[in-house]
Amino acid sequence: MQRYRLAIQYNGTPYSGWQKGADSLKPAVQDVLESAIHSFVGKDNCGVCQISSRTDSGVHALHNVLHLDLIRRARQVGDVREPHTPETVRRALNHLLQGSEIQVLNCRVVAREGAEAFHARYGALERRYIYRLLSGRSVFEAKRAWCLGLNVTERRLDVAAMHAAAQALVGEHMDFTSFRGKDCQAQSPVKIIRSIDVVHASPDPFHPHATCGDIVHVCVRAQSFLYHMVRNITGALHAVGLGRLPPSAILDILRARDRGVAPPMAPAQGLYLERVLYKDDSEEAAGGDPWWVN
Repeated sequence: MQRYRLAIQYNGTPYSGWQKGADSLKPAVQDVLESAIHSFVGKDNCGVCQISSRTDSGVHALHNVLHLDLIRRARQVGDVREPHTPETVRRALNHLLQGSEIQVLNCRVVAREGAEAFHARYGALERRYIYRLLSGRSVFEAKRAWCLGLNVTERRLDVAAMHAAAQALVGEHMDFTSFRGKDCQAQSPVKIIRSIDVVHASPDPFHPHATCGDIVHVCVRAQSFLYHMVRNITGALHAVGLGRLPPSAILDILRARDRGVAPPMAPAQGLYLERVLYKDDSEEAAGGDPWWVN
């Protein structure tokens, strides 16, 4: 078998998440992608898609990563053929995925065995998430951001206060129990957030007049996250931005180690997996500033 590393993006709105939920009527991204793979090489000629980050229902991915083991379909019994080229895999899957709102961005051959074996989940060095908030309303953003519906007479989000408050969560090993989802299966609530930036974002250049209010991004970098961690952090920062909590409250919530003292979780539609990085990625990508830093 040949192992391939695929970068994919998808609109999470029509899906139950990467995996299908027990009570969901929506399809799963994994099921749709694996169906395309089976059509391409045959069900018996491929392994299971191993994804880097399992996104929830309604959460989007700009650049998620998976690995996949494939054997090229034989013309006849006993026939052994050269593996497909990465470009063939990319083009074939995108053809089969038309209309699904899932796209393969790129594909490359990676090691399957030995010290250099690539694993999409366990080999990831950094994951980057963006949460998008819109202070007003927009039909174009309703399923792409958390539209707060503030009118022009109400206070806009205090981005400076949100950014200052978020810095209490950055750095050394911290217990994020207060920002952990109730169904989280991680053995430890301790994580290290490398950076959180809360910034104003530019309007969509194709719909510059269709967005009512400010667009704000909460941008978070870490090697790994707890279940619902970014959405719970955003929910607390949202309360700071509206003046319902002082910036100092974020540290108090963290120290409480109690999910019950934190504000409600932000909804799914504003969350994007922006990037997953590995040791073989370019030095610029792995060590440079995130794209949202001007």
